[in-house]
Amino acid sequence: MTNPDRKAQRTPSNQSSVVSKCTRLLDILADAGKPLSFAEIVARSGFVKSSAHRIIAIMLTEGLAEYDDRAKTYWIGPKLMSWAMRAWRSTDLQSVAADELERLREATGHNVELAVRDGERVLYLRTFNSYPVRLAAKAGDHAPLHCTAIGKALTAFLPEHEQAGVVEGIEFRPFTEYSCTDRTSFEEELDQVRKQGYAVCDREEFLQVCGIAAPIFDFEQSVQGAFCVWALTDRAGMDFVRGFVPLVLDTAQRISARLGYQDL
Repeated sequence: MTNPDRKAQRTPSNQSSVVSKCTRLLDILADAGKPLSFAEIVARSGFVKSSAHRIIAIMLTEGLAEYDDRAKTYWIGPKLMSWAMRAWRSTDLQSVAADELERLREATGHNVELAVRDGERVLYLRTFNSYPVRLAAKAGDHAPLHCTAIGKALTAFLPEHEQAGVVEGIEFRPFTEYSCTDRTSFEEELDQVRKQGYAVCDREEFLQVCGIAAPIFDFEQSVQGAFCVWALTDRAGMDFVRGFVPLVLDTAQRISARLGYQDL
């Protein structure tokens, strides 16, 4: 007699195996960037032919894959494309990033800001403050690109032609004695930001403030926004704030992953 409890224990494992194999084949089709033949799918997956055929049949039935009878190839199905588009349209950067940035605020004990680029300016979307500061930005406020960490992070990873147009429109007005005041110096700093993956601001907008920022990427490897951790200089200097770099980069990676970004 079959033990019903033992059968129940096997079912989740079997279901998990099917889901894992479907996911594996979807990854293969997505990474290929073109329709694949059955032989190519078998070769890339390492599945035996019978297993690959069974999984593909399930994917075809569920609309997760489609078959071109003329070319004898398989490609990503309409249902999966529909899911992706619906998920992307409903994605809101603030809601995606909020819990991660709140954890970052708690871990650092300092203030955190989320922003996007608005032309040649920073537009703040949301702030997460550990302590009140009179000069702290609020949602809807603007700031310059050239003398804020978040502005540099937003600018540094733009496509070359787009970045050139943005930088061309910047008025390099000095806000403090430490502000960047010329295009050449700014472009040199952007190059450094790209190399290290984060930007810094040391008393460049306000003499009382220093901070670090990182960009947020989407599934197309495009910058969707950026966030920064900043502190008052009488609480923490630049060297201390730089200690948050690993936390900031990890946070940026997790938020970007939620937007479909994969580090190639």
